[in-house]
Order: sequence, then structure tokens, then C-alpha cells
Amino acid sequence: MADITLPPKFITKDDFIANWFSWKNNFFICMKHIDKTETNKHLWGIMLLNRMGPVGQEIHRTFPFYNRNDTDINILIKKFDIYCIYGDRRRNGKSIDEYIINLKLIAIKHNYLDPTSIVKEKIIQEITTRRFRGQAAHVIRSKGKNLIPYLQSLDLNNIIRFWKYCEDLMPPKKGKRKTK
Repeated sequence: MADITLPPKFITKDDFIANWFSWKNNFFICMKHIDKTETNKHLWGIMLLNRMGPVGQEIHRTFPFYNRNDTDINILIKKFDIYCIYGDRRRNGKSIDEYIINLKLIAIKHNYLDPTSIVKEKIIQEITTRRFRGQAAHVIRSKGKNLIPYLQSLDLNNIIRFWKYCEDLMPPKKGKRKTK
């Protein structure tokens, strides 16, 4: 059997963006060779972060973690996929619908196997890091620790509906009137 070599550490963030998906595949090939029965899969996340080096760890520090699952391999892979596909892309004044379409198109362009799931995770990330005000803040706070599990239990359309509902509850910005 041929020797299996671990993928190299990332040198820059651009290196990460350019190579993440093939690097990830090589990492999994190595891990399945090292841990054939996956009995130590609970350690794969730590091994992933170590193997990625300082660049990967710097990116990792930008991720929001809701249940302290910051070394769970499945959660990490999804978050690194989101980072690779979307970077720090934000809505920036676009309508929610236009933003969702753009997110889907980007996921499809990157040949992501399940564009809906990655868009769903990106939107949950947007909602949970957004500073809602007024009644919208009250709705978000009312979910408490259950906000993330609640959003994760919804399908994409219902997450979008929830987001729009919260946006509609936001007080208008100073100097701007809300239009329907």
C-alpha cells in the first residue's frame, strides 16, 4: 500500500481559499487510513486544526460556536466550508431574497453538494451575529439558548420567514421611514 502523506499546513488565507476542498479530501483520506474504524473520530477536529496550522487556527477563531463544539469535526468542516465559499460576505443593504439567491448561486458555483444546507447555516450565522433592536431584539432574546436549535430545526424557507419577521420588527433607522 502506498504511503499516505498528510496535507501541508496552509501558508496564507488565499492558499486556504484556493485549496480547501482538495485539502479537506486529502485530510479525510489520511484520517481514514490512520483511524480505519473511526474509534478516535472525536479527536479528528483537534487533528484538523493542528494540521491546518496558524492560518487555519486564525480562521477558526472567527467562527461563532453555540454549544462549545469547537472541535467537533463535522461542525468544523461545515464552518470551514462556509468560510471558504462565502468568506466574510454580508448582506450589505441587499434585500433578504436577493441575498439568499446570491448565496445559493455562490454555493452552486463552488459545486457544493447540498447548497441549501450551507445557505441555511450561513443565514443562521447572520441571524445570530446581527444586532437586532426594538421588538426584533425581544423576539430573538425570547428564544434564549434555544435560538440556534430552533433555527436549525426549521427548513430554509421558514428560517427566511423568521429573519424577515425580525427585520420587519426593527425600528426604522434615524432619518429613514419604514416602507411596506
